[in-house]
Amino acid sequence: MSLILFLFMKHKTTFYRVVCAIALSLLSPLSHAYDFEVDGNFYTLISTSERTVAFAGTNNSGDLMIPETVTFSGKTLTVIDIEKGAFKGTDVKSVTIPRTVVNLRDYAMMNGTFEKVTLPNNMESIGSWAFAGCENLKSINIPPNIIYIAEGTFSGCTNLYDIRFPNSLIYIFPESFFDCKSLKKLRFPKKINALGYYRANWDSSSCFAGCSSLDSIIIDDSNSAIGMAQQYSSHPIRTEFEGCLISFVYVGRNIIGITPPDYSSWARLYLPNFKYVKEVVYGDSCTSMLYSYSYYYHYTTLKEDSTNLFSSSALEQVTLGKNLDKIYSYSKNDNLKNVYVRATFPQIAEGFSNYAYLYGKLYVPRGTLKAYQEADVWKEFWNIEEYDVPEYPTDIRPVSVQEDNVLVGIYDINGIKHDTPVKGLNIYRYKDGRAKKKFVK
Repeated sequence: MSLILFLFMKHKTTFYRVVCAIALSLLSPLSHAYDFEVDGNFYTLISTSERTVAFAGTNNSGDLMIPETVTFSGKTLTVIDIEKGAFKGTDVKSVTIPRTVVNLRDYAMMNGTFEKVTLPNNMESIGSWAFAGCENLKSINIPPNIIYIAEGTFSGCTNLYDIRFPNSLIYIFPESFFDCKSLKKLRFPKKINALGYYRANWDSSSCFAGCSSLDSIIIDDSNSAIGMAQQYSSHPIRTEFEGCLISFVYVGRNIIGITPPDYSSWARLYLPNFKYVKEVVYGDSCTSMLYSYSYYYHYTTLKEDSTNLFSSSALEQVTLGKNLDKIYSYSKNDNLKNVYVRATFPQIAEGFSNYAYLYGKLYVPRGTLKAYQEADVWKEFWNIEEYDVPEYPTDIRPVSVQEDNVLVGIYDINGIKHDTPVKGLNIYRYKDGRAKKKFVK
């Protein structure tokens, strides 16, 4: 299997379908080996003493609800796993996985015809390449206990346009969303600390290369940096976000490079691709605009380097957070029209382009106009205007998307909590304190 994955990376292939087919063919003994059948579904025994089984496949089609328990030979057994290659060759359009399932194994749903998959909230792991090649899958919510997205998990899901990450997520492995051409927006919760990783002798560590519809990235506010992997120069280069036409980025914390602790040959490292970005917003938790990294040069010398990720000519608008240590050069941004500063004192700045000085507009906090008109660099702007600084840099709040829609309890009108809706007027309460009333017949 490692050879297959190596070839996938080595040749920067778009033929992931072929790779998936080969992988599944190797899984054939697993996907067809089962201990018993109930109602057209196949199961393998995990533990006789604990009476647990894994879902191993199905002869059913259309909409499938995998049961929590099955009865065989007079014994009731709990379904806790989805086996490797379980859906190979099936014609299932939608799948509901029960709350008893905690593990979705490697390649489990690969090349499936699913349009919808419902994952249980208590699922603990999703295996590598689990949904690779599921071209009909359009959206999915990652369960709130998942801490990483495994390698290649959604690679080749070309119609996947909506993915929601839970607050628990810490790490996203390489190739996990490769060629997800319909993916439009990404929001990285505050606990995520790394995208991809460096691999010697492999051509890429990119998680989101080929996501050609991706136009918006939000990195939630956090005091911890988020890392984006570097690339190895002796192989074809696929940088993070290559092929993406990202136009908006919210930077809620510092961005750093993930570098190897050591490697034995010369390498040049490459930055994530943000050359099409038109608007950047730095949140107040971000302290540095620089993408910082270090690398070994000709075997022995450790070289420190850093750069401004958003110094391309495409940039038209930037909002600068209150706590940035320094405003680094925007001298190459010849289309910069609007600069919003949130600090009530003029920050140290390296400078902007003549276009920005002459034709752009600098927006400063109300009551600070004179200070900016007299400060080095800032005074070069011909057009300076005061504005009321909002509590947050934009309408983006420093909370992750799933905090707003996780149901934590169902209460009747008397305030008594229930596991399921009861007859009468129910009150649904969410984590953010919202309440929704619903009448249940």
